[in-house]
Amino acid sequence: MTTSKDDELMLITSFDQSIDSDDLSVLERIDDVIKEAIEQKNAYIALSACKSLLMIAKTSGLGLAKILYLISYNWSSFEIEDEFNDVVFEHLGMHKYTVSRYVRVWEMHQEDKIPKKYEQRILQRNIRDQIPIATAIKQGCEITDKQWEKLANAADFQEVSQIVREDIKGKERKKGLLQIFIDDMGTIYATKEGKRRFVGTLQIKDNDEIVQQAIQRIISNTGIRESS
Repeated sequence: MTTSKDDELMLITSFDQSIDSDDLSVLERIDDVIKEAIEQKNAYIALSACKSLLMIAKTSGLGLAKILYLISYNWSSFEIEDEFNDVVFEHLGMHKYTVSRYVRVWEMHQEDKIPKKYEQRILQRNIRDQIPIATAIKQGCEITDKQWEKLANAADFQEVSQIVREDIKGKERKKGLLQIFIDDMGTIYATKEGKRRFVGTLQIKDNDEIVQQAIQRIISNTGIRESS
């Protein structure tokens, strides 16, 4: 089964842990929906189910962003000695990089960083689309009214990212740009001018605290990007 990255229920990084779940009722229900659609020769029954899943995906992503932001904002009220990111990782399996992205998105809305006339259109976008915008704001970038209009009307995540990179940050993609990526197995590879080369491997599945701290420092200081 494949899913569109633009319609993922949650945007995750390669470092997030899996959460065990025995609840497969949604998948079982899909079989029932398809069976009903075929029996009635009505594809719109199945398409309506698709629409519902898409709405749940968008709402769940924003809901998660909001609750993580509010937990983080009120963390001192819980009187827990451990760091917010450590507790979230332990209980949800979400890496701190993922959590920070979600928190940034809702912080953007909570602090009214979006002009009122674009707020609803940005809010209705998939959370994956909102992350580059929230990151640019967090980095202190100024977004003009014209740029907000382009962001609100962007077709997909790729267009949003391009607007943020080229229009807002003023960075053009260089022809000979070297980019370094890491996949979900910890394999590091580099790309340049259409060529891809293996570089090395990080032990991202190792739960040792020192190993994880070292990996986080490497990722933070070298600009390695997570492959999609």
